[in-house]
Amino acid sequence: MSKTCTEEFVLKGSDGLTCRVQPGTNVLIPIQGLHKDSRYWENPDVFDPDRFSSDRKHNIQKYTFLPFGEGPRMCVGMRMALLQMKACLAALLRKYSLELSPKTHVPLKMIMYGIIFPAVKGGLWVKLRKI
Repeated sequence: MSKTCTEEFVLKGSDGLTCRVQPGTNVLIPIQGLHKDSRYWENPDVFDPDRFSSDRKHNIQKYTFLPFGEGPRMCVGMRMALLQMKACLAALLRKYSLELSPKTHVPLKMIMYGIIFPAVKGGLWVKLRKI
């Protein structure tokens, strides 16, 4: 997530060092670091989509999961992106079943793709079988 500094600000690190940020400076916030922080997530490196299930999502602390940002400046396309993903997945699953390909290494190991997106090391390969 990128933000632009609007007024002079001094960042203080846990090591005691400081950094003065001038207005107009773009600041990149590494959300992946927050999403992998063991202070907020049990086994943060384990792929566990159930941590977002309705019976467990109450355990998520506010502002610790920010895939679309948060607050008044969060991503305006969030609802559209989620709707498109659901529609695409529904259309796919109506016609095909998915099976994990032997080319996919289990357990999955995540790597950073660029500076923002995590990816599965070696790729996530599936086989589509027509229903």
